[in-house]
Amino acid sequence: MPDRFDYQSLATRLLRGGVAPRRVRRIVGELQDHAQSLHADAVAEGMDEADAASWAFARLGSEQQVAKEMLARPELRSWSARWPWAVYALMPPLLMAALVVLMVLALGPVIDLYVVHWEWETSPAPLPHAWFMSAVNGTLATFKYVAPLLLCAAFCSMAVLRLSRSPWLIAGIVATAVLGGSFDIYMTWEAELWTTSVNLFLLPPYPDPQAHGLRIAANLLLTLTPYLYWCFHQKRGQPETA
Repeated sequence: MPDRFDYQSLATRLLRGGVAPRRVRRIVGELQDHAQSLHADAVAEGMDEADAASWAFARLGSEQQVAKEMLARPELRSWSARWPWAVYALMPPLLMAALVVLMVLALGPVIDLYVVHWEWETSPAPLPHAWFMSAVNGTLATFKYVAPLLLCAAFCSMAVLRLSRSPWLIAGIVATAVLGGSFDIYMTWEAELWTTSVNLFLLPPYPDPQAHGLRIAANLLLTLTPYLYWCFHQKRGQPETA
């Protein structure tokens, strides 16, 4: 059956109206199945293919009418459409802070297992093994560089999938990029007491202003810049539809 119903236009209208992509796919799939069913019924009643297709799509209505009916149902709107300030502006920096806390908390069990394994209580050493310090500090360094980028990229991707040009997301990404580039995390050992400490620099003054500045700039450049380019392209090439 030839398609005379613009399913892509409907999907675009629904996404821009705040319907989640998962719901949009389900709605479009159900409409396609319904159109096929109507067409099959019409053919079974003696209509030819062309007339049956015209009748089926007339029963469906236009994509504008269907989109209007769907967007009038608030339960179909996603959380990011209902509360964009919470999802896009607050959630990214809060998640970034939570990830830092979780990484700090995860160090304790790792160090405990290491100490128990090597039985340092009965065989004290002046310093921990070099390979262990390298592994832990390498993991922490990777975390502080990669985690902010992945988090910002995830929220930008979520907005793109929803065709959302939200100023709240811009604010959230800026806050997350600054927060993600402003902390420092590493492990140190006090040789006499065999204790660990983690130093966090969430606010200025930074121990290395240049390094922190480069991390903040990289977070913004690699995540926010592509999103702003996409927003500009969408606004210029795809005008809003009612």
